Amino acid sequence: MSFFTGNKRGRRVEKIEKVVRWLAEFDYSTGELIGRSIGVDYRGQSAFFKTLIDDGIVVKDYIPGTRLTVYSLGSDGYGLASMYCPELDIKEKKKKPSLITLVHAFCIQSLVIDLLPDIDSFKGEKALQTLKLARRPDAIVTKKDGKRIALEVEINRKSTDKIYFNYVNNIRDIKSSLYDSVAYYFNDDAVCRIYTAIYETPRWPIFKKNPTGGRLIKMENSFDPQAVFEGDFFSFTVKDMYRL
Repeated sequence: MSFFTGNKRGRRVEKIEKVVRWLAEFDYSTGELIGRSIGVDYRGQSAFFKTLIDDGIVVKDYIPGTRLTVYSLGSDGYGLASMYCPELDIKEKKKKPSLITLVHAFCIQSLVIDLLPDIDSFKGEKALQTLKLARRPDAIVTKKDGKRIALEVEINRKSTDKIYFNYVNNIRDIKSSLYDSVAYYFNDDAVCRIYTAIYETPRWPIFKKNPTGGRLIKMENSFDPQAVFEGDFFSFTVKDMYRL
């Protein structure tokens, strides 16, 4: 790894650790998102990113059919990640995820970055695997006042059955004190309106997973969300997070 002296070396090592932690949590990211996450402008960091690549800490890939460039951990980066983030189950990726999966992941990252000034910490989906959640959200952030908010990023509309299923599971996790409230975020206002209208229905049908993996199974009973409305446990926000 390249050698730096004095304060410059200390700052560089700190930046490297932040990049490794970010990619350990999210697997893939863009240069612009990584720059925002460590508080620098990516356009002025070409030498820094070249060093990361040359030292095997990160790998730069191009997504076929797009002009999108992504970064992930390199061989030495995985070694650093196991030291910096021993609590995470970090495995080398065999293949890149689909484009829609990447866009969703980048929306989550952009949202978390925007929230950083107002939070003390966050846990991404990978860090949440050890929690016994009825539904694993995209992230859980802890605000400076100690409140824990689950983040749900919806870039495409799910089926109505699946939306109700997720809402009820959000409530189960709130009742289990796994977080205090849930915040839904959307790139598109039309999708937000659909989710909000479903949320505002006077009773929510209850569904369970199909053991064969097919469509959700509707139960005979339903859920009265009145106490949820009064408790202000859900929020719905349209926010331009990430677009190709």
